[in-house]
Amino acid sequence: MNKKIILLTIITCLLCTSCWNYKEIEDEHIVVGVSMDYDEINSEIIVNLEVVKPVVQKGSYINESEVIENRGKSFFDAVRNTIQSSGKRAFWSHCKVFIFSENMIKNIDMFTSALDFIRRDAEVRDDAYILISRDKMAKEIWETKVKVSRITSFYLSDMLENEKDISEYHAVEIWRFINALESDYISATLPTLKKGVYMDKVISQIRGTSVFRKTDIVGWLNGHETKDYLLLINELKGGSYTIDIAYENEKFPVAFEILTTKTKVKPKISNGHLSFDVTSIINTNVIEYSSQSNLFDPEGLKLIENQCESKITKDVNSLIKKVQREFKSDIFGFGRTVKLNMPEVWRAREGNWNFEFTNADITFNLEFKIKGSSLKSKPLKVVK
Repeated sequence: MNKKIILLTIITCLLCTSCWNYKEIEDEHIVVGVSMDYDEINSEIIVNLEVVKPVVQKGSYINESEVIENRGKSFFDAVRNTIQSSGKRAFWSHCKVFIFSENMIKNIDMFTSALDFIRRDAEVRDDAYILISRDKMAKEIWETKVKVSRITSFYLSDMLENEKDISEYHAVEIWRFINALESDYISATLPTLKKGVYMDKVISQIRGTSVFRKTDIVGWLNGHETKDYLLLINELKGGSYTIDIAYENEKFPVAFEILTTKTKVKPKISNGHLSFDVTSIINTNVIEYSSQSNLFDPEGLKLIENQCESKITKDVNSLIKKVQREFKSDIFGFGRTVKLNMPEVWRAREGNWNFEFTNADITFNLEFKIKGSSLKSKPLKVVK
């Protein structure tokens, strides 16, 4: 019996020494990023693929990128047409970013068709990021020069993964965006991408947020508004606040490092009217202090905390009103809170949730806490 098992094991090992369905790297383009534009005149999608290729430099291999452009009547058609110019098929498993232009999104059929490919294709990973370009053409992003990485898509992906250090944009993966589009209790958002200038060189910048209602873009949030948005959805993980503090006859900025935040939303209904109580706690460190007035005693710190609470509360309330009145789109996910905590109320109102959200009363309360002042507790004294 043991001899039969040993023989069977040997035969099995001999049969399993080769790869099944293997692909040679030289036969395919490894796509790491893609931009999509829409040509209204010819009714075509313009696709630009950033692909990586190994290059020998000083006796060692490094990765360089190349951008391949083509057109088609659909996203898949445009991608397959790249074979005519390159002779190779696209391989999607390493794709980091998908960049849409505004024109592409405005054409709902083209936009949803491209999203369907992204979700349906077995090679595309659900944790790749989606962005919207605010330049005239999304493909302009490949023209940027100043990058930490040689590969633009890797550079953009690194920025999105380090979102918490800035908190002026909100990284959104494919699965999260598509889930929001298909949801009836939250509206989708995407980070925005635009070319900028740094030291006379063109660079790519991610800052701000695009707001959707269904598949339509209905507005934009700048970087500061995005930080308040992240606070409201309980996803503000870091970054900083710089707030002007008034004391006696002077006014000076104080910079705070955000340590932790926590936001809770409580839905209520009274006489058929829906309302929400939102409470947030922000824990910070003083990271930069520009006055020689010493406010690092309990009374002084309380003065600073109160003024910070007042300023941030004003900004958050302004954002809530803007989203309710101008965008009429529940990007905060208040509908999800109602669905989880008040299912009967949700069933009665889910058919027109954005209307319900627009007319709801939202009360915001903030507790701003200073946990420390780094290494020094006293301000810098300069001898004049």
